[in-house]
Amino acid sequence: MTKGTKRNRGPAAAILAAFLASTGCDDGGGGGPIPLDQLWRRWIEVQCSMVHRCPYAAEGVGVIPPAYAGSSAAECVSIINTVFTVFAGEDPMWELHDAVDRGTVRYDGNAARACIDYAAGMSCDQLQEEPAECERVFVGTVSPGGQCVVDLECLRGWCDTEAACPGRCVAYRRAGESCTGSTELCEPNTYCDDTGRCAEPQYVGEGQTCGYDIGWCSYGLGCGEAGTCVRLPPLTSEGQACGDATGFCNPGLACHEGTCRRPPATVGAACHAETLPCAFARNLICDPSTARCVAIPGAGEPCVMGFVCGGGTFCGDDRTCRARLADGAPCTGDDQCSSRNCTDAGACGPWDPCEEEPFPF
Repeated sequence: MTKGTKRNRGPAAAILAAFLASTGCDDGGGGGPIPLDQLWRRWIEVQCSMVHRCPYAAEGVGVIPPAYAGSSAAECVSIINTVFTVFAGEDPMWELHDAVDRGTVRYDGNAARACIDYAAGMSCDQLQEEPAECERVFVGTVSPGGQCVVDLECLRGWCDTEAACPGRCVAYRRAGESCTGSTELCEPNTYCDDTGRCAEPQYVGEGQTCGYDIGWCSYGLGCGEAGTCVRLPPLTSEGQACGDATGFCNPGLACHEGTCRRPPATVGAACHAETLPCAFARNLICDPSTARCVAIPGAGEPCVMGFVCGGGTFCGDDRTCRARLADGAPCTGDDQCSSRNCTDAGACGPWDPCEEEPFPF
């Protein structure tokens, strides 16, 4: 087990950023506050609904690639749940829960409901907007200079853990301010332009001049070789040609060898780990060593690819999936522990927010 300083943006921070940037939820409106333990499911529903209502989002502002979007929003939710259960554990927002429990982040379930309800009525052309309702879902309580572990804890700032963990909150730079230094990060919804100043992105329409510092193309458009926004190629169906020149595949399809293909859904079917994944909704994964779909194993079954096991398990030294260990059990790696923390004493212990993150994202 190796200890070290923690990355600035962990799983929960990435999840939060995607949640707040999402504007395609179809939640039906109404209802009371959303409990924190239900936010993960709501976030998945937001993303899956967005990709199916606004399919070009999968190639742009969305975070779910078309091949993982499923043939419907419901299937998409099942796929993403399987992916995160296998590769991130049962609680992908563990980092955020910990910050809320420590009081360094305040969660507002009413604001979360308002954010989702507002987003449900937005059109695809409004995907780039950042509703004010969503900015109040999480609020950091640590002022600049205060001790922190993750960005979300910081009040209008980010957590610098480059030198040590815990680190210190650093205030975001606002539009028009310098962003050239290593600790000068622009506030959300702005970016560092070529002049070294934080700027607000400007979205432009078809035929208008585009470029990083000139204008960002709106939904359904891309910046063409002539430097103007052009309409993206039409979305293509199963069996049709796909690619940058011919068109993107509809949600639920993968562009494999120039043709839109549906992810294989049976054990033993041919697959490709990068361009033709197996149907996660069927609990399948592509084994690159054989280029065939295999079932994601559970406790007592052989690991896939020498390390992949299903939710709640880890791959043991004998390459067999084992149930994750409780605190106090002997361990040799973080992935073996339910807490995701194998201490220096070689035993599973409570999660330490300053441990290196055990997940590859």
